[in-house]
Amino acid sequence: MLMDLIKGLASPLTELVGKFIEDKDKRNELAVEVERIVDAAAARVDEYVRALLESRTKLVLAEATGHSWLQRNWRPLMMLWFGVLLGLYWFGITPPNMTEAVVTELFGLLKIGIGGYVVGRSVEKVAPMIADAWVKRG
Repeated sequence: MLMDLIKGLASPLTELVGKFIEDKDKRNELAVEVERIVDAAAARVDEYVRALLESRTKLVLAEATGHSWLQRNWRPLMMLWFGVLLGLYWFGITPPNMTEAVVTELFGLLKIGIGGYVVGRSVEKVAPMIADAWVKRG
């Protein structure tokens, strides 16, 4: 999605350059330069995403291999608690201070938590293959 945004910004710039520069060789030279800049930006985005993924993986691994039971299980316990609260809400059993806004927030947090778990497990399975491919490429 971010790559599409970067490339989407480059296209109007190339068209704009084409409108103001009549020399075909200069126009092509500038188009190539814009493409080089887009490729460099794409590489930086790729590096950023990779670093972000690595840091999130390290955080999850640190928690999952922590020394205390609570450190290893606090996220799943919170997701379980949010799920129980939402289930009770749907059955009509709610605390007096649980408003629609709170329910919406809990549902959002539960979606993020479950999504994070799925992504984390996927990364855990796929990361070794990606690392091997990256090492073989370089």
